[in-house]
Amino acid sequence: MNARHKSVSGATFGVYTLANDTVMDWALALFESVKTFAPTLPLCVIPYDARQGLLGDRVRHFGYSYFESPEQEALQAIGERFYPASEFAARGFRKLAAFEGPFERFLFLDSDALALSPIEAILVAVESAEVDLAQFDTDLDQVYRPGALRERLVANGARGFNCGLFAGRRGALTAQRLTNALSSFDSDWSTQLVPNAEQPFLNYFADHEKLRVAAAHELLPGHC
Repeated sequence: MNARHKSVSGATFGVYTLANDTVMDWALALFESVKTFAPTLPLCVIPYDARQGLLGDRVRHFGYSYFESPEQEALQAIGERFYPASEFAARGFRKLAAFEGPFERFLFLDSDALALSPIEAILVAVESAEVDLAQFDTDLDQVYRPGALRERLVANGARGFNCGLFAGRRGALTAQRLTNALSSFDSDWSTQLVPNAEQPFLNYFADHEKLRVAAAHELLPGHC
């Protein structure tokens, strides 16, 4: 890993997205924006599925790469448990493999997102503040249903953050730890969590496991 991709302490920085051929136009716009605002940062595509033939050529053209691991299949299996009838929602869990990827501090962006300002500052802030996860937008109604669970978690600091854009620390989540945290949910889980792909489950994991979560604007006042 080139030294330009590391912090002063030596931690590796990078960007992830989840994509396949069907979102190639969005992904290309994302690649261009990252090249513009973070030209030295590596980017890894987490494959949404096997449809990568067209996108793969563009990934290589930009000098980016893929990140593939058994962790992605394990995470998708968790998604299939909760969304047996929705492949789209189940495959969204694959993005959480970013927590087990090559970058010690990372920014995850959905393929329909764009970088509009420099990226490295948030990764430096995540490292300096020693947080597990930094979030950029909140809406409890997109995460938790009204009720006892929501009230308890909010009383302990839950915010209900968006999972299309977040920064994190490698190792803060694994498929096994996520499985363990979600073990109490059964077939009526959607009475407590909003069925919004992986979003409520990452939130619940962060709140249940008491991850160190900060808002990006708290870490970088005036920047985010």
